[in-house]
Amino acid sequence: MNLKLNGKVGIIIGLFTSLGMTVVAHAAMPQPINMKDVVSMSFDQRLAHTKEINSAVLNSTPQEINEYFAKTVSQIKALSPADKKYIAEKREANWRALTPEQRNKLRLQQRAFIKAMPPEVQRDFTYYASGRELH
Repeated sequence: MNLKLNGKVGIIIGLFTSLGMTVVAHAAMPQPINMKDVVSMSFDQRLAHTKEINSAVLNSTPQEINEYFAKTVSQIKALSPADKKYIAEKREANWRALTPEQRNKLRLQQRAFIKAMPPEVQRDFTYYASGRELH
């Protein structure tokens, strides 16, 4: 499976697979964090934060998740072209720096996360991850 993604789709998927936040007990989804901060995290930090955001998604309502996705898309749209380029290049460098074991760990984690989502959330996640909202 080749996960090399470029442009807007890569940024969206990268964001959802590497985002991290502090999850407040059960309640609503956390605010998306700055993508420059995300791409500057170490592998272990990104993995831990991915688990936190995945947990928040799985414990939130579809409405909360859609609001979170919409905020994320707005955040991406607000980035300058230079910032988008920096993030894409940094993500690519981060991916290339991973060992095969780390890549597999990320793939398995993301597959389990998507499989655990309710069907309506899977549909919305796929829509946002496609990058169609960014055009």
